[in-house]
Amino acid sequence: MNEDPSPVQELLFPSNTKVVITSAELEGEAIRIEARCTASNACCPACGDWSAQIHGSYLRFPADLACAGRPCVLALRVRRFICASAECPRRTFVEQVPGLTRRHGRATERLRSTMSKVGLALAGRAGARLAAHLGIVTSRNTLLRRVMDLPDPPATQPRAVGAYADAAHTAAPQALQVADRFHLWQNLATAVEKTVAAHRPCLRDLPAPAPEPEPEWETTDAPAREDDDPSGKFAERARAHHALVHDLLAQGLGLREIARHLSWGRHTVQRYARAARWQDMVKGRKHQQPSKLDPFKPYLAQRWDETEGKVTILDLHREITARGFRGHYSTVQLWVRKALPASNGTPPAPAAPSIRQVTGWLTRHPATLTEEEKIRRKTVLDQCPELETTAHLVGSFAEMLTTLDGGRLTDWITDAMTAGLPGVSTFAVGLEADFDAVTAGLTTHWNSGPVEGAVNRIKMLKRQMFGRAGFPLLRKRVLLA
Repeated sequence: MNEDPSPVQELLFPSNTKVVITSAELEGEAIRIEARCTASNACCPACGDWSAQIHGSYLRFPADLACAGRPCVLALRVRRFICASAECPRRTFVEQVPGLTRRHGRATERLRSTMSKVGLALAGRAGARLAAHLGIVTSRNTLLRRVMDLPDPPATQPRAVGAYADAAHTAAPQALQVADRFHLWQNLATAVEKTVAAHRPCLRDLPAPAPEPEPEWETTDAPAREDDDPSGKFAERARAHHALVHDLLAQGLGLREIARHLSWGRHTVQRYARAARWQDMVKGRKHQQPSKLDPFKPYLAQRWDETEGKVTILDLHREITARGFRGHYSTVQLWVRKALPASNGTPPAPAAPSIRQVTGWLTRHPATLTEEEKIRRKTVLDQCPELETTAHLVGSFAEMLTTLDGGRLTDWITDAMTAGLPGVSTFAVGLEADFDAVTAGLTTHWNSGPVEGAVNRIKMLKRQMFGRAGFPLLRKRVLLA
């Protein structure tokens, strides 16, 4: 292509009038672009004097961005000038193209900028993988060096003050301090948990709930079937193997041929062939495996009948262990629950609710509780008047928070302090100490969502580098990305 201001010139060097393309050719999968500099003079980097006396020229091959999905080879002819100043320590110097090249640079400025942006977004290895798809040949270490070479953004020196609140008021006295509603509710939940913990004895003395009437099941005189399909991994395998063997028998194959075809033993194939149903294979397996518990089953059944099912399985396990049983407790438990009739005695009382459970019942919206949780919550509140007061305070604070009615905060703080509940009273004292910010948080629509988002972004960038990056690199990515 002849030298002229063609569209290719505008495409590759849109705002650079000091470079002219002399040719553009396709060499295999790459595009070779030859260009030369056209400036009449150049500035010496040592003394700053301008010179128009040319010493010579040579080709530079800086790496450049891909063009139309193909790698681009840039052959740039630059000139070496003679410095006109006799006092300059440099005799000659090479001209640089602003916005395109730099001294000792092996990549164009636009390629360096792209690599810096990729490094800021994805860091090392992930950035190198993306760069390969963009036609940029680089490594993770090069990308990280490009990031570290970026200048820091301008920043003012922070003022040292005693506390965060004083710092906010001192640095921005005209700003409106707003307490975040999420953290207000979180702090209230912590205070409620302390209150519930202080009244833990009330939870142990809860009355037993009324027993629920058992449903009346329709009975039938039909005996239980003994040929119900067994379940389990072995049952599924037996079903598949039985069907496979009988399919091969239906095709006319003999037992030896089936054994060779399936790489099974001949006796295994023979057992599947003789079984009319696959269930027989499973039942036969059960009968072939005696249990360590078999000699003790009559004694267990006798003890169960004598106590009318009120003896614990742990006591039964201890008794047969003293008689020589060497099995595990779970073996006895499984057989007793499966083989012996259920006890007709009174079921044990339910365990007392935990502190976290009661805290959840008090701080969650009543509409989200199940029927059982509502019943147990009412039982707890009827048993403990202090927790009833706590529930009332939590409900009024939740209404104030959701409706943004911060004007009621003074009355709420007064009620909370008057109640004298541990945890909740301390929470009220904290609200009073930061009254203006809390009132603004319960009145305006502002919150600290952007701050939390910035914190999560920093965590994401840190974890994205798998803990291998130091603070300087993390700082660059946080400030510049």
